[in-house]
Amino acid sequence: MAASLNVKRLRRGQVEETDANVLQFGEEFNGCQCMMTSEVSVVLTFALDRISTVQNGSKLATDVIQKSAEYCSKFGKFANAKTTTREIRNLFPPGKYSEFEIAQLGTLLPESAEEAKLLIPSLHTKDEEELDTLLRAMMALKKYQGTSGL
Repeated sequence: MAASLNVKRLRRGQVEETDANVLQFGEEFNGCQCMMTSEVSVVLTFALDRISTVQNGSKLATDVIQKSAEYCSKFGKFANAKTTTREIRNLFPPGKYSEFEIAQLGTLLPESAEEAKLLIPSLHTKDEEELDTLLRAMMALKKYQGTSGL
């Protein structure tokens, strides 16, 4: 896997390093919530509904939101995104997994801990048995809730 270390120059000559492998994303992402593709789909669908009722959004903005919503809907893993993603987030023990890791696992839905660790390098320190148990529970939720085409 290629190195993901990036360096960004800040004001006054300071240097900020970012590296997703160690969950170091940069100052602008501090305090942000990471979302699964299925959650983004819910947000964009809500935005489209609001725009259509207000009717004052620009055509370009509406098109961009529409195309983004279609993409998220196509690649989202859950038919009932609001409920299922909430249940998935509740599977994870508080404080053991970062928002980024939970969002990535919910978006990618790897089949094993080994696959998850290959796709999300920051998981390399996590217990493989616990991670496999979480992934099986996520797959059971997906199966129970249905899928959106994938």
